[in-house]
Order: sequence, then C-alpha cells, then structure tokens
Amino acid sequence: MITAIDLESPFLDFQKRIKHLRAIMVAIEVSAKTPLPSTPHRADVDLSIIGLTTSNTTNSMCIVFLASSFEEFFREEITQCGNYIASKYSSISEDIRIALRGSYWQICIERLRLSQNIITKNKPRSIDLKVVTEARSILESATGFPIGNDATTINGAYFPHHSRNFRPHVVEEIAARIGLSNLLQRVSDSNRLRAHFGVTKKAEVEPKLRAKLESFYITRNDIVHSLNSSTGYGVDYVFDYMEFLEIFAESVKNTLHRHVSSW
Repeated sequence: MITAIDLESPFLDFQKRIKHLRAIMVAIEVSAKTPLPSTPHRADVDLSIIGLTTSNTTNSMCIVFLASSFEEFFREEITQCGNYIASKYSSISEDIRIALRGSYWQICIERLRLSQNIITKNKPRSIDLKVVTEARSILESATGFPIGNDATTINGAYFPHHSRNFRPHVVEEIAARIGLSNLLQRVSDSNRLRAHFGVTKKAEVEPKLRAKLESFYITRNDIVHSLNSSTGYGVDYVFDYMEFLEIFAESVKNTLHRHVSSW
C-alpha cells in the first residue's frame, strides 16, 4: 500500500525521452547536410551514405518510439493512481468503490483471457509454471478486491492494461477504470492546449485534441505496417506531434492529480 503518489516522475521521464528524440532527429538532419568520414571506427558502417533516406527512416522511427513512450507514461500514471486507491479506499464514495470493483474484475478476466497456453510449446510438453504463477496472481487479486472488497490486494498495474494503441477512446476507457470519466473533456481545460490549437474556449479544444491524437496513431500505424524509407515525415512535422503530446501529457498529469486529490 502506498501512502503517497508520484505523478511527476513519469512526466519528467517522458519529457526527457522527447528531448533525446529531438536531438537524434536534428543530429541526423545536420549529418545529412555535412560530409562525414566514410571509414568510422566501427566495421561495415559508411557514414557517407547518411542522407534523405536516413532522415526519413530516423523520423519514422522516432514517431513509433514517441508513441511507445507516451503509452509508457500513461500506464505509469494510471498505475500510480491504481496503487494509491488502497490507502484512500475508505474515503472514496460508495458509488466509485463499486465501479472500481466492477472495472477491476473485467480487467482480471481480460488478463486471464490473453494469458498464454498453460502447456509449454517445446518438448517434452509440460505445465508452464510462469503462466501458472501469473494466473494465480490474477485470480488472487480478483478474489481479494472485486469479490472480497479488500483494496490491499489491488495491483495498480492492472488498471492500464490494454491490448490496443492509446487512441482517444482507449485512454478514456482506461481512465474510467479509476473513476475518472470524460478524460479528454477534462484535459481540454488547459491554457497550453488552447494556445497549441489557437483557440480560446475549452469546448473548442476537445474535438481538436481527439482529432490530433487519432491522427498521430494513424501515422504511427501507417509506419509500422508499411515502412517505406523513400518517403517520410519532416522534422518539423514530428516536432509538432512531440510538442502536442508533451502538452497533452502535462494536462493528463494535472487532471489525474486533481482527481486523486478528491479521494
């Protein structure tokens, strides 16, 4: 049971990753315009080939890594909130407690459904003890919290579990598991997001936020499913998504902080 919650560290880690991604993209951009030695100290590496194809590949890779970094940030934020529930459970309203137990039960069922075969693939075929241990842990947690109403058996890492990309409806679904409904509507109350989208009203932010997050994942999936180094995305194009996700993440962090502060 944790008695304090840390929503700042995951955000700072996300910011740090974005800084490294920006540096990588610019380093390749500069290298593509500056002649480099063709014989570096590593064998079978020719730096003189760095050019547009290298930039396209690098920028595409950075978009994919940006997506995974954002998802890691969001998972850790929700995990922190999930683990914090145990220490605040007695002060949470009855309606929210019932909703938490219901969503947690569904998560446990989903984790069991997606678990691997209990029998090993390699011969001699036998019981996979790792799968058994994981299944037992899920069942014990499901029995303890949803059924037994014992919040000390909560595993916060279960709450953000999801098999799909973190598109708008997915991040809202995950946030709802910890009692936070309409996440994107709440997150839209951000001066930085208003400035990013060039609007003045909260109501104008939400549809633009949804559209941009959806667009980002369409781009990410296009890259993963059909990587083509002859076409790509410019540095400024990727930088714009980085700025957007950084601002969005900050607002998510602040919204989650206000939510858990009400417990």
